[in-house]
Amino acid sequence: MATRRGSGGSDGDGAEDFSKSNSNSNTESTLQSRIDALESTLTVLKTSALRENTLRQEHFTALEALFEMTPRPDDDRIQHLASSLNVAPQAVMAWFRNRRVETKRSIIRQRKINACGTIAFLLAVVLAVLYARYDPAEIARARRLDARKARSSRV
Repeated sequence: MATRRGSGGSDGDGAEDFSKSNSNSNTESTLQSRIDALESTLTVLKTSALRENTLRQEHFTALEALFEMTPRPDDDRIQHLASSLNVAPQAVMAWFRNRRVETKRSIIRQRKINACGTIAFLLAVVLAVLYARYDPAEIARARRLDARKARSSRV
C-alpha cells in the first residue's frame, strides 16, 4: 500500500512553491489586464453616454421648432424627437424644461420693463403738469391775465 502525501504539503525542494507564486503573478497580470480592458470600455461607454446627453447646435433648430408649436410635448413626441436626434430622452426633456423657465423669466423681465416704462411715463406727465402749474413764468402770465380781467371788469 502506498502512502499518500498531504495535498498542501511540500516535498522540501521548493519547486511547488515557485510554481504557485508564478501562477499567482500570472493570475494577477491577467486580472490587471482585464481590469484595464474594462476601464477602457467604461470610458468609451461614458463618453458615448455623454454624447447622447449632449445637445449640439444642429439639434436646437428642431427643438426650437417643436417648442414654438408645443412648449409641453407629451412623452411620445419626446421619445420620437430623441430617437430622431439620436440623444437621450432625458436630454430632450431637460432642454424643454429649461426653455420653459427661460421663456417665463423673459416674460417677467419684459413686464418689469414695461411697468417701469409706464411708471416713467406717468412720472414725466405728473412732473410736466406740476412744472406747468408752478412755473414762475406761467404764474406771472396768469397773474397778468387776472389783472387784465380785473381791470376790464372795473371799467
